Amino acid sequence: MRIKSTNKMISFRNGMFLLLVALFSSCSKSSGPGGNGASLTSFSFQQANNQIPVSSIATINGSNIALFLPPGTNVNALAASFTVTGNATVAVNGATQQTGVTKNNFSSPVTYTVTAPGGGQQVYTVSVTTGIQALDQNVSAFMSEYNVQGLAIAITLNDRLVYVNSYGKAVVENNQAVTNQSLFRISSLSKQITAAAIMRLMDEGKISLNQTVFGPGSILGSAYGSQPYGPGITSITVDELLHHTEGGWPDTNDDPFGYNPSFSIPQVVSWGLNNVPLLDTIPGRSFYY
Repeated sequence: MRIKSTNKMISFRNGMFLLLVALFSSCSKSSGPGGNGASLTSFSFQQANNQIPVSSIATINGSNIALFLPPGTNVNALAASFTVTGNATVAVNGATQQTGVTKNNFSSPVTYTVTAPGGGQQVYTVSVTTGIQALDQNVSAFMSEYNVQGLAIAITLNDRLVYVNSYGKAVVENNQAVTNQSLFRISSLSKQITAAAIMRLMDEGKISLNQTVFGPGSILGSAYGSQPYGPGITSITVDELLHHTEGGWPDTNDDPFGYNPSFSIPQVVSWGLNNVPLLDTIPGRSFYY
């Protein structure tokens, strides 16, 4: 089921954007301190060294280091992986730290002291966040307003995963909860990927926009569905599929993708060609999303 846009939904999205800007604008990447030869150049929690659902790479901003882990993650004994300038050493409360090995309790900020061979020092404060209450509250309100049974959120910053959380039920009938490992249909998110792939094939001279897709002499020929095809099918071109002007198929209960979730992609295509006629049998004339 597709949820139609409303002013409330737009407000929700704008609110989310502003919230994320406020949360992360102070965490932009910087060169940090280190004029005395002592500095941390990277800091992270890796799944290989910890019992955590995802690896987390820190944002270093001056002497502050920020990391995010999914809600519910146990942060009481985490081993940080880090790199330093030169031959500097790292300590926490006087205890020497070994990258990827030494564990600390990150339920509250932890102070790391980096010492250069010449004696210069730099102190860092490492903070780990496992929940963003304002974000979670907005998500819960959105789900309640639009009767959304379950969803998952992943947020990235500078190509890094900084926050992930899951809400509600994946399967209402047996009360199965959505988890951070749940899989969702990508649906319309596939459009830009498909379009980019088609443009690449065009650049390589393998297809053209005016080529037909189904039937004799087409790209797919008669590989899908039963012959003969219904009215208009053999006239559909690549360009018309890209622009949703092929004459159908509508995003309704007749959508082939919603007929049988167990169908493979070839089965979905074949079933749609055989069972769902075009709404307009003259491709290129009408737009249907």
